[in-house]
Amino acid sequence: MDSNSNFFARAFAGRQWFRLWGPFLISISGLILFVSPLGKDPIPGLCFLGLFALGVIYLLVMSIIAFVKKRIAAGIATMICFFMALGLLVPALAYAFATSIDWDGQDDFATGLSLPAGVPLKEPGEISRDDSLNDGDRFQKAIRAAAAVMGGSNDAMAASIPSLEKLNSSHRAELEQYLACHPAWLVFEDRGKRFALRRWQEGGRWTKSLNGYYSDFSTAGAKFQSRTMIGLSGKPAFLGSQKLPANKLVRPKLAPGNGLQSCHLFFEFAPNLGVSLFEQSASAERVVTKAALLELEVEFAALLADPAGKLAELGEPGLESFEIENAFQGGIYRSRIRCNPGEPGRIYLKAFEITKGERLSADRLEKSTTEWVGWSNDPAEVFPANAQFTIYEGDWGQYYGGRFEVWFEPDSGGPERMLLEENYKIEGWMR
Repeated sequence: MDSNSNFFARAFAGRQWFRLWGPFLISISGLILFVSPLGKDPIPGLCFLGLFALGVIYLLVMSIIAFVKKRIAAGIATMICFFMALGLLVPALAYAFATSIDWDGQDDFATGLSLPAGVPLKEPGEISRDDSLNDGDRFQKAIRAAAAVMGGSNDAMAASIPSLEKLNSSHRAELEQYLACHPAWLVFEDRGKRFALRRWQEGGRWTKSLNGYYSDFSTAGAKFQSRTMIGLSGKPAFLGSQKLPANKLVRPKLAPGNGLQSCHLFFEFAPNLGVSLFEQSASAERVVTKAALLELEVEFAALLADPAGKLAELGEPGLESFEIENAFQGGIYRSRIRCNPGEPGRIYLKAFEITKGERLSADRLEKSTTEWVGWSNDPAEVFPANAQFTIYEGDWGQYYGGRFEVWFEPDSGGPERMLLEENYKIEGWMR
């Protein structure tokens, strides 16, 4: 057994070399392989990190054993090797991250592509920025008005939407059709659960914001952020929501954010129905949440009074159509769809580069544009749908032809079918 007095002198000899420097070199070899081209693929990369982990764990265990056996010099030397190996992990991870990023934000997809000859291409439209056109949305005006009033310190509240509860119990099919048909609601699925998100108007047109949050931080007296969502599967969209009983006095827990008071609330009205409400505002009193609850009751009371008549009002006369608009950056677009598939189901977009037929942003495009769309038995009616999506292939200023297709998948389980298609001159989003 090595003594403390001669341990360091023998650290490079015989068995001691293997026990001390062998695991250290194994760990370093794992890191070198991880940052090498061999480690770029996920499975080999994880294996090389596992090799590193085995080496450092061995060094840690051996140092503890040495200290327990009062072999202080051996314990110190092994612990130094442990910290040296562990210290190299941070720069190795930083290097791997830095080399994985395309720092100029470009890809080669559109290099060498040209606009297809003889194929008419539409230009994406521009989004209207005139907020004066939004006055027709009662819900939106009610939220802004509530946010402009400074609430008090009483955070107690009760969530009550009796008309929605009655619709859910006695007119569930009509409720689901209304939410799909009404342009103010976006019906979608996430993790196998179905939700209806309340849209707002932008430039007089119904638009889904990023993740469904609507806010105004520009006016001193009306700073707020809000989101209203119905859980049609009885579950909240945000897993961190406070689950609270409906029709009972409760006190939500508030958290600071943006200098305001925030809370994610989920009120359960039935096993298959809940309402998610997010509010970020200045006071403890949930003035925006209360306003949203009141407006939901007004809306669904009208539907409960005459379900068939209210549904008959939602269809718009006209022809089916599809168009896209430029959003806030090149490669990011908004779709505007008017259709009537004649039965309940979802629509989504497919996109293809025209000259080669290569599909664009397949999984992400389908997910970001999926919506359970409105329908009726009258083929002369159409129902609006819209989404925001990103085309990831190509870079800013590298234009090419894109064919967009609107696909419909019926809830009945029947075969999917294409409803609409259009060709557009597009560019990709530069990362």
